[in-house]
Formats: sequence, C-alpha cells, structure tokens
Amino acid sequence: MRYNYEDLAAMSLPELRKVGKSLGLELPKFGDMRSMVWEVLRVQDNPKSVKIQKSTSSKKSMVGYSAKELERMNLKQLRDAAKSIGIYVPPRIGSSASVIREILRAQDKGLRPSSGDKKGKKKPNSNPRADLKGNSSQESLLKLEMEKNRADLERMSRAQLIHFGVKLGISKDYLTFAATNTRLISDILLFQRDPKGFQAQMERRHKNQKKSEKKNDKTKKSTLSHLPWGGGRVWGVEQDRQQAKSISQAKVITCRSVPSLHNITAAMSRGTTVEVKIDVKEIAKALERVPLLSKLKKDILGLLANSSSAKRTVAGEPVFLEGEEGDGFYLIKSGKADVIVGKDTKVGQLSAGDYFGEGALINKAPRGATVKATEDMICLFWTKAKFMEMFTTIYGTRNLHTVFVKRHNVIASEDQKAEQTRPVESKYYNKTKDEAAEIRNWLKKSALLSHITDDNHFNAILRGFFKKTVEPGHKLCVEKEPGLFLYVIQHGAFEAISKDQGARSLHRGDLIGDVALLHDSPNTEAITARTRSDIWCISRFTFRRLLKEVSEGEMARRCAFLAQTDLCRALSSFERHNIAEALEEVKYDSGDVIVKQGDVGDCMYFLKSGDVTAYVNCQEIQWKNKELFGELALISDGAKRAATVRAVEPTVLLRLSKLAVETLLGPVKIFLEQRAKEYNRHTIVFPWGGTFGMRVFGTKVTKVEKGLQAERLGVQVGWCVVEVNGKKVDNFQDFQMAIDTNSENSLVFSGLGKKVSKKEKKKRHFPYKLPQLQKLCILGKGSFGSVYLVKAPNNETYALKCVSKKIVLDTKQSKHIVSEKEVMEKMDHPFIIKLKSTYKDSKCVFFVLELCLGGELFGLIQNKGGALSERATRFYAASVVSIFAYMHKLDIIYRDLKPENLLVDAQGFLKLVDFGFAKQITGSTFTLCGTPDYLAPEIIRGTGHGKGVDWWCLGVFIYELVASYAPFYSDTPKQTYKMICSRAPITFPPSFSRHLRHLLAGLLKRKPADRLGVIRGGADRIKSMEWFNGFDFEALEAKRVKPPYIIPVRSRLDASNFDDYSDDEEPYDCGSKPTGGWEHHFG
Repeated sequence: MRYNYEDLAAMSLPELRKVGKSLGLELPKFGDMRSMVWEVLRVQDNPKSVKIQKSTSSKKSMVGYSAKELERMNLKQLRDAAKSIGIYVPPRIGSSASVIREILRAQDKGLRPSSGDKKGKKKPNSNPRADLKGNSSQESLLKLEMEKNRADLERMSRAQLIHFGVKLGISKDYLTFAATNTRLISDILLFQRDPKGFQAQMERRHKNQKKSEKKNDKTKKSTLSHLPWGGGRVWGVEQDRQQAKSISQAKVITCRSVPSLHNITAAMSRGTTVEVKIDVKEIAKALERVPLLSKLKKDILGLLANSSSAKRTVAGEPVFLEGEEGDGFYLIKSGKADVIVGKDTKVGQLSAGDYFGEGALINKAPRGATVKATEDMICLFWTKAKFMEMFTTIYGTRNLHTVFVKRHNVIASEDQKAEQTRPVESKYYNKTKDEAAEIRNWLKKSALLSHITDDNHFNAILRGFFKKTVEPGHKLCVEKEPGLFLYVIQHGAFEAISKDQGARSLHRGDLIGDVALLHDSPNTEAITARTRSDIWCISRFTFRRLLKEVSEGEMARRCAFLAQTDLCRALSSFERHNIAEALEEVKYDSGDVIVKQGDVGDCMYFLKSGDVTAYVNCQEIQWKNKELFGELALISDGAKRAATVRAVEPTVLLRLSKLAVETLLGPVKIFLEQRAKEYNRHTIVFPWGGTFGMRVFGTKVTKVEKGLQAERLGVQVGWCVVEVNGKKVDNFQDFQMAIDTNSENSLVFSGLGKKVSKKEKKKRHFPYKLPQLQKLCILGKGSFGSVYLVKAPNNETYALKCVSKKIVLDTKQSKHIVSEKEVMEKMDHPFIIKLKSTYKDSKCVFFVLELCLGGELFGLIQNKGGALSERATRFYAASVVSIFAYMHKLDIIYRDLKPENLLVDAQGFLKLVDFGFAKQITGSTFTLCGTPDYLAPEIIRGTGHGKGVDWWCLGVFIYELVASYAPFYSDTPKQTYKMICSRAPITFPPSFSRHLRHLLAGLLKRKPADRLGVIRGGADRIKSMEWFNGFDFEALEAKRVKPPYIIPVRSRLDASNFDDYSDDEEPYDCGSKPTGGWEHHFG
C-alpha cells in the first residue's frame, strides 16, 4: 500500500512507527512527527536508502543524499545518515545544519571525512561558509541556513518558532522553556551561531534519561557525603552564644558596605586550581539551598554543579580580601576559614558545606569582609563570567537578578476588628521602670527599630508589650509559617534552627521576629524553648496602631504650632505638612542658652516640653507666648535676636531652620510677597470651563467678585488648570477653589461625586456585558487573580482583570480593591492604563482595561541584557515623572513602582498598571505596602508617609535600570530594610554619569523634606535637572518623542510578549458568605 502525506500526517505516532517498520525503517519512540512523516515518504520513494543505512561495512555500496532529503531528517536520522556514509559526527555538533554541512562536505570529497579529521575528533569549522564556494550542494545548505534571519523569525508564530527550533535539532522541552517569543528568537539565533552551550544541556538530559531507565545501576559514592547537607550548618555556628551571634555579622560578606574598589587580578590568582571528584547530584542539592539560586530548576542547577571548578587554599592564605571586587561564588568542600572584618575582628567561622560570596553574582559590589583559610581548604568555585556565559545561553540575558525571580510586593494586612477596637489596658501592659528601660535598650539592637528615638513613640510602644511564660519544648515559631509577633527574651534560652543557617542559641535580650512587625512575612527559622522562659511580646497590629496614633498626634501638634505663625497661615495643607516634617527635635538642659541677644538668627523654635525664659540686657522680661519664638529670623534677612532665651529645666524644642523653609518654599520674603499679591485668599477669580485636578465637561464654576469670602463658597485644592477647547491656557497652584455649592450644575470637589455632562457619559460608556466578552488567553497571573485577553462583539480587544472575592476577603484587602477602582476612574493620562468598565459575579470582581500587548518593561530589560543605557533609561524615567506629576496633582500616591508594573505598548511608550496600592490622600498615610527593594525609609519606620515615597521609588527605578540591580539589594528583606534605613551614603557604580549621580542623590534622600519632588519646584525641579537637559517633556506626553525600543506586535490578538499560563484554577464561590458590601462598588 502506498501512502500520501495527508494519510501519514493523520496517523498517531504508534501507527506511523508501524508503517515505518513495514518499510524496514526504525522510527524513534518520540520526536518531531513532521520529520518522521517526511522520512517515511523518502523511504517509500527510495527503498534502497534503508539498506544503505543498515550497511555500514562497505562504502562502495553507499548512495549520497541530496540537500532536500537531508533537510527532511531530524538530528538522530542525520547522525545515522552520516554514519551510513562512513563519517563520524562528534556529539558536540548539536544542530541539524552543522550535521548536514558535514555530510555534504564528505560527499563532495568522495564519501571521505574532512582532511585532518582523525577518529572524528576534529573541531567543527569556525567559518563553514568559507568551504561553500563553487559547491552546488553546499550552496543549497547556505541558503537553508541564511533564510531564517531575525526578521523571518519575528514573523513566525510561537508554534512555528518551536517547530523550526526542533528542525534545527534543539530539544522541544528546551524551547518551550523560553518565556517569550523574543527570548525564543534569541535562543534560536544564538544556537545557529554557537551550538556548543546548548549541546552540553542536551547531553546532560540524555544522560539523566538513561539513568532513569537503569534503576539497578548504582551511582558513584559522593565525596561530599560527610558534609551536613541535610540539616547541618551553613555558617558554621558554635554552640556558645557569642559564636551564634556571628551569623548575622558574617552576612556582611555579601553586602555593599565598603565603598572602595580594588583590582581583582590578585584575587583571581589566589589559590591553586585542582581536580577533585564531585557528585553532581549532591552539589545541585546544596546549591538549591542557596537563597539566590533556590528558584532555579533542578536541571539548571545540575548544569551549574557540573560547571564548577575547584581551588585549593593553603592555611593562612586569604580566599579574598575585604574591599576587593567580587569575582565569584564559593562552596567549601573541605577545610575551615575565618571571616574577618577590618584588621583583625573575627566575626564568624566557615567549614565544610558553607557557601559565601553569592552576592558577587548579582552586582560588582566589593567584598564586605576577608575570608582567610585556617587550615588547608578546597572550595568549589564559580566565576561570575561562567555564570554569565551559561545564563546568557539559556535565558538570553546577562542579568542574573532578573532571571532568578520576579519580585512580589508586601503589605501589612488590615487589622482584625478585635485588634482595632480593643483598648490598650494599662493593667495588662503595666511594667516597672527597670523593665521598660530593659525593653527599650533591647529594641535599640534591632536595625529595623533603631530609628525610634522619640520618647513619645517609645513610651507608646512599650505600653503594647505583654509578658508570657513558656515551658521547655514550646514552639515559639514554626519555619515558613507567617509571623505575627515580636518577641524579646527576658529570661531563659531558645534554639533557632533553619535549613539555610543551621542551629543557633538565643538568650536574654535577643529579639525574635522584628520583620513581622512590618508586614506579613514567613518565619525563616524554627524556634523552640530549651528552658522555662519569660518573653515580652507585641503583635504587628498593636505595634503599628500605637505608632500611627502617636505619629498622627505629633503631626497634628506640629501643624497647630505652625498655624500660629504668619508665615504658615499662607501655606496650603500639603506645604504645611512638608514644613512640619522638616522640624528638628533638639534637647537642652537646665541653664543652656538657646539663642543669644544680638546674634543673627537663622531658625525659629517651638516649645514641645519643658520651660524657657527670656532676658533683654540681662533683665528677665515677661513673655506672653513661650510656645514659639524667633519667627523674625525666617522672614527678614540678617535679623538679629532681640533677646536671650535660656532653658529653665530640661527642655525639648522643635527647630525650623531658614534653610529648610527656603528648600521647600523658596526665599521666604519673595514667597510671602507673591502670596499676598497673587494668592489673596479673599480675591480669587476663576474663568468659565476650569479644570480642577480632574477633567470635567459641562460643569459650571462660579465667577467670584473681588472681596467675596472664598471660604463660604469652596474648599482648598493644590492645583488648577484652565482649558479652552481642550488646550491648556493657564496654570495655577495653591488656589482656593471657589464654587457655588447651591448651584445644581456646579462641581463638588469632595471626590464623593460630580455631575457629568451627557457627552462625557457617552464617551465613558462601555456597551457590553460580561458574558459578551470572549476569553482568548491569559496574559498574567497575580496573587489576587488573573488577567485575560478578551474580545468584544465589535472585535475590539481588551484586558479583563479577574479578582477573586475569596482571596480579597481572606487577605482583608477590600479597601485596596475599592480604592483601585475609584482612583482609576479619576485619572486620564496617556501613560496610565485606562479603566473601561467593571463587573461582578458570585466569584470575582472584574476590571475591563485598555489593552497593551508589548509586555512588561521587566521582560524588555531581560531581553536587552538586564541593564539599559542612560539614554534609554532617561526616556522611561521621564515617562514616570510625567505620570507621578499628574497623579500628585490629584493628591494620589502610587507606592508600587517597579519594572513589573509598567507595560510597553506597540508604539514603545509606557503604561502604568496595577493601582492596588494607590490612594488619594490629604496628609500622611500609614499602611506599609510596596516592594521591599523600593520601600522608602518612612514607610519602613511606620511614622507616616506622603507623596515623597513615589519620588524615592523613582530614584530606585532609575538606578536599577542603569545598573541592573537595585541600590539596596540584599539576600533577605531584613538586610534590605537595614540598608535603606541606615545613614550610610549610597554608592554608585563607576559607569554612572556625574549628572545621573546628582539626580539620584536628590531622589534618594532618606529625609522626605529634603527629597527632590518634595522640595520647592516639585516635579518641575526634577525635569530641570542636568540629566534631563534637552529632553522635551511636552513632546513626550504628545507622543512625538521616538521611544528607544519598539516591541513587535503583529495584531490585536498577539499575546506572544507575555508568559504562557494555564487556566487550571477555578475561583472560589463565596456564595452566601458575608463580604461587607465592598463588591457593590463594581457594577
């Protein structure tokens, strides 16, 4: 029976193998079906070819293959064909094109191997095209290789790309591992250029498959079997308490604490390279316990283990020195070493099984400590260059940080009702003075709590602690379970065990769970009481509530102080808030001179506690208002003190310097004159058709005559733009918005509602119901649900964000979901994703969003090698500046900036998405939310934050795009928070330009009142920085600036720039479960 192509293509693999067997052809058990079909057709047309393959003893009976016949074969068949004509193809040649080239070359030379090829050991020709001149069969091969360039590949679908890769000889599993089409194309092009890296991967998988088939085969004994992989130490902890404490200190090896950089030539030459036997499986298992590598797949870890080299270090010699630039990552096979900081301060000891230096794989940070061998030591060693080579081959990027894992944001979950309503009972929380002093001293040992210096804050927190007694064996913390309490050990002993850091002892004064005070975080250790112990405890809810109450009260008192001054009466609420944050607390003892008569003043003071008295010419005077003094020093230049002020008793004052005021407002005298002249609170005129922080159509704004009291008619806002026929004609800041609230068609700025014209309603109306939207595929998955690509009846495509009601209820995030909807409805900006409509059903609430198919900026950065040029970064940073300037004029803060939350559209412009943490504010807010690498210091401290957090995030964002890593990156969130809150200056890579450093230094100010974006000029000050010189922000917003990268999007249905996901989870149906009514906001 003769078969045609259609008959064979319709068969299953077993049927196809049966047909091949009838023709004398042995087909593989798995592989490319299409190649097998062509092979059967070839044998059917030329039955002699099967005999040729089986007969390898006589070269004279061999028949040559044409280029077309070879193109139809898969890699295994090509190797058999090569064998049939008497040539040997080395295993390292892993592409079909390379094997075809060898076969055609041998045929053209008379069925002989290439000259100089002894026993098949000759390396592939580094320039195969040099042999193609005047050779017809090889010219057809050249055409085969050259016809698939980048442009050709970009026109293919994902399925076609995978098929083409399989045809080249790349494993199908390997190809489907690629996250995006862009990466897939890069892999194929790289494979065509250099198949050596891919071949190692395929050979490794082939060996693993053989091992699984031979169950009775015994593996080689591990030379590392004596190492404590399972539950042993990672940092070599001794049983005594002092050595246990050295664990955290030894972590400085991977932090960027030393600013100086040294040449690494000496470091590279240290140690002697040796050959040792290793068990790849055991090494891979050990690498899996390294936090930085824990997210990698097992086959990748196997490749990594297989690529290690070994170094011997003689006792007394250093492995590396403090301050040297990191050159690689070490795993100790045998021997011991000391960790030394400074000249001779020993902070830890390392032994067999310990690892160190993994931070050097992420950035070029200098070593934070010296590691010196105390006995002959052998280390397995991976250079950064080796990592880069391997991961570039596999992932198509040189940025290891972006390869390992996408960052997830954190949030302090909402307080439970019992915690919110329960008062702090003085009886339950009473402590003696000695106990309170002890707890206070112990809390200062925590890097996350050391910022709390205010007595009021400390006293409030101390009230929240309660005492608890636990018996031996009591499990205080279970590893990987969420932590909720901070514990301080008063008496007793505990043992802490973790897979990563081994065992350590905890004693009196040690803190447990300080990160749990910030946000939901799993415990990193299992902690068990060894003796009967007394501990002090405080929950996250209580801690943050007390801190919030004190901070709000303190801010209210400061604003009340400022309201008494002539200067601050003219300020808007946000300006007054910024000035209040700039106040510095200073303490004086009894008898100290605060100001001296005749001195030139440069600051004013507010009395917080204590008592002061004033003297003129050494005579005490009567003082009506002691609460504030020295205001004239801010208003007048060169004003001298009119009196001497002394502290009568221990006194605390709030000091406001002239420099701080001018930084926030500009020259005080000019500021007051402008306010008196242009911003008279009783003389405000607004033209018809004004826009007040949001775009409103057909709304009347009353014209107010001069002299009319504006307070009777409106409320205060921070921004106003006047537009005529859609064009901006004037811009005002810090006006009183005058509105006739009795008029039916007037604007009410409370945010609770506004009357919108029929024209605007029609513009915003989305005509389709939820069942009419057809789901096509998943674009992304998050912690609350999925985002789908959907098609409407008019063939327009949108993004449908589905949020599970159950998850919202379980995580108590209903306020954030409702806030996300309300915030998105208020905004209209070219770089902010637009909300089209919302729906709800019994399982989910839905957001219908504008579609953006270019993928995440995160993915673009990966495909460009992990870092961008300053020119490209300037474009994306300018887009974010434009977005934040717009949002802040609406009093909306974002709080979750990162490359993962920025999409790239088909034109190359950015779109900001995911407004779950966005919030409209009038002052400070206290919710801890965001991504650890991007959290501002004031968010971590929990003392209230405002618009300044977004400008901090912008600084981190720019730094990461240019450097490929965040400025405060560390292995653990705790270490990251410590670096963010520390007072150490921020270090910049040498590649950063001078203007970029200047910009980042202004954005990454740890004090919000000093930060760019907060100080005088706001966003306009950022736009005027030297780094943005020549950049046209208006042209950017009009989309007249050419983006640095254009992402190919073939159609409105092309989702190839997003990761592949499976829709295998059904949302939980809440049924009759009470939801609190929050879902009624979604129509």
